[in-house]
Amino acid sequence: MELLDGELELREIQKLEGHTDRVWSLAWNPAATGVAGMLASCSGDKTVRIWQKGPSGSWNCSSVLEDTHTRTVRSCAWSPSGKLLATASFDGTTAVWEHVGGEFECVATLEGHENEVKSVSWNASGSLLATCARDKTVWIWEAQPGNEFECVSVLQGHTQDVKMVQWHPFLDILVSVGYDNSVKVWTEDGDDDWHCVQTLGEASSGHTSTVWALSFNSAGDRMVTCSDDLTLKIWDTSQNPSETSGDGNGSWSHLCTLSGYHDRTIFSVHWSREGLIASGAADDAIRLFTESKDSLVDQPSYKMLVKKEKAHDMDVNSVQWNMKEPRLLASASDDGTIKIWELSVVSNDLEGAACFGELEGALFQGVDGMRGTEDTKCTPLSLFLSSLAFSSSIHIENRSYDSSLLRLFLTLLEKGITFLASRPATLEIFPSWPMIHQQTPRVNTLSARSFDPGSAQNYGCHMGSDSPDNSKDSSGELADRKQQQEMMMSSTVSRTGETRNPQPSSQEKRTMTGSTTAKDGKVIDDKALRRLAQNREAARKSRLRKKAYVQQLESSKVRLQQIEHDLDRARSQGLFLAAAGSTGVISPGAALFDMEYARWLAERCKLMSVLRNALQAHPPEGNLGVLVDECIRHYDELFQLKATVAKADVFHLLNGTWKTPAERCFLWMGGFKPSELLNILIPKLDPLEQQRVWICNLKHSSEQAEEALSLGLGHLHLSLAQIIAGRSLCDGIGDGEYMNLMAAALGKLVDFEEFVSQADNLRRQTLHNLRRHLTIRLAARCFLAIGEYYTRLRALSSILTSRSPRESLIADDTVVPTTTDLQIVHRPLQHHFYNF
Repeated sequence: MELLDGELELREIQKLEGHTDRVWSLAWNPAATGVAGMLASCSGDKTVRIWQKGPSGSWNCSSVLEDTHTRTVRSCAWSPSGKLLATASFDGTTAVWEHVGGEFECVATLEGHENEVKSVSWNASGSLLATCARDKTVWIWEAQPGNEFECVSVLQGHTQDVKMVQWHPFLDILVSVGYDNSVKVWTEDGDDDWHCVQTLGEASSGHTSTVWALSFNSAGDRMVTCSDDLTLKIWDTSQNPSETSGDGNGSWSHLCTLSGYHDRTIFSVHWSREGLIASGAADDAIRLFTESKDSLVDQPSYKMLVKKEKAHDMDVNSVQWNMKEPRLLASASDDGTIKIWELSVVSNDLEGAACFGELEGALFQGVDGMRGTEDTKCTPLSLFLSSLAFSSSIHIENRSYDSSLLRLFLTLLEKGITFLASRPATLEIFPSWPMIHQQTPRVNTLSARSFDPGSAQNYGCHMGSDSPDNSKDSSGELADRKQQQEMMMSSTVSRTGETRNPQPSSQEKRTMTGSTTAKDGKVIDDKALRRLAQNREAARKSRLRKKAYVQQLESSKVRLQQIEHDLDRARSQGLFLAAAGSTGVISPGAALFDMEYARWLAERCKLMSVLRNALQAHPPEGNLGVLVDECIRHYDELFQLKATVAKADVFHLLNGTWKTPAERCFLWMGGFKPSELLNILIPKLDPLEQQRVWICNLKHSSEQAEEALSLGLGHLHLSLAQIIAGRSLCDGIGDGEYMNLMAAALGKLVDFEEFVSQADNLRRQTLHNLRRHLTIRLAARCFLAIGEYYTRLRALSSILTSRSPRESLIADDTVVPTTTDLQIVHRPLQHHFYNF
């Protein structure tokens, strides 16, 4: 890519607002009509928005795609033809939208992933669609006639969430990245079977933490990846990437690493067709990189070209280069906004200043030639400039000017700098520059009439309205800009008065020099005015930061109150933070788990209420299936919480102190026994004969697995006891031997964690099998029955802990209770049933 000399900057063209939650992903339509095409954005507000550039040059939302996804829309991608848009959502589905006649219609919904779909991508021909999800799999779908899609392969190679999939620019090669810190390359063999041909991990100079995104260059021989380890890595292939061996030794190799440019997680990266790499990160910044021209042949390197601090108010989730305008960049953020940026050149040498001055005069001569009758008060200069903005060069007065210089001229106009056709000889937009040349100002009736205060004011207002950022400014910024423009107008009028009046007064002389008189009579020059304007802007930003800080404190206060409320509710339901020793203190990990478990219970109560109402209303199976899937996701969340606390305090799970007393009676390895749960469900379901046989087989296999795990846990208990009592307890033991015994005992904790993990896997498989093999309505009745069963156990525990001393005495003496006593016990039990 050939860049113009001078300093480069990312100039914000427009901020797009409309989403009510964080914006996750952006995608430019590769085939849309218009100069810059069409932009799609997806958000946590469950919608997809389509943005198009209007005739006035501003970007507007033309369509909102909603009422299809029920949760966050995480990713979007256009097909190569630009007619289809695929959107991936946390609801486990991928929707395909067709763009016909300016309208969008959902023509297909792809289901199969067990949980959140994280990314979607089309291949170069549009015949294949790839999706990836939290279930650690990558699915490849083949497009069929009539907007039908068939799953042709499920790729299982990642050990954790798959964050992104991306097809090669022109080959059917798929690359996936994920939470397991790896980059995997997938290709198809001759038998229509897809397999992983290469894994780029830490052993291959890869990333050491989660890999969030990747992007190919236009030639397809290099790709860039970004990671939670705060680095960007460039990968290179010297041969056709499809020519890889079956043993996994592919052709991709590590080229270089870019580090130290972001200080927080890098979420997005995109390679433009002109060779620029853009990255967006959690430090709210955007960085641009390009290959260094002085790189060695065998050791290429990349350098940072532009850094844009505070590009957004929150994390930058996506950056995307426009395919038609290679210097147009779009970014999306957690702050719910999208920004359109232009990479522009800022010239800083004297020769550029002289050329700029000549261009200014030539342009205004062109403006004078465009003027109509003498009744015209203001010429639309912006229309004249816009007509030339997309030309490669400009020919004015038999001389050519580069279009980049015109873009710089437009940039300065948008920043509020006013130019006049009858201007002084010096280049006064840069007061620190010396005079380049002297010219005699042109004086004619038209120019003189157009430079009266009213005309100048109209002219300035017109130029301000053409600025794309003008409509997005806050009221404080508008006031500051208006004051600056009024100061410039007064300076302009004073310079015009110098031509009219050969002998001005002393006060007029001070005005002609571009100075302003303050209230105390002191003269303030232009430099002081700029400093005052900067101070006002800094004060405004400080107020905004203070307001954001106060809002953050308020939200933290609300969250703390919610946590306290959850703890109170947990205690009322019999959830006690049990003592680990005589001091009654538990580990931080266990305490956090207890708090999260209380929140999980509250959410399950709400979910059970919704599920109960849905079963009574007899909704369509599709709506009921969404609730059943939500139940599965809810239990998966609990298993994830237990896996985390098992590493911190596995005995906390095994002793069941996080459960109520009645629930602990049925505790097995930190949870329920699947076979016992099936015994409870079978009488309540009334399944078909075939389903009853399947449930019995599932119960039998569960009992065998439970017996094996229980036997193994018993051997582990015996082994731990033998280790602790390794020597006679009556004999003395040295400190060294004592520490050796404790180290060996601690080593057994890993085995305890493994048993808890296997038991939870058995529970999870049982729940998933119920969802998979039963009808939607039977599965919904299953989960409702499970919820009601444990609700009654917790209610029983609450009654036991709230009994009066008289009731306890009756229970201890085994005296038969009276009818009144039974009513006392029955009423709170009934009250608990109604509450749940």
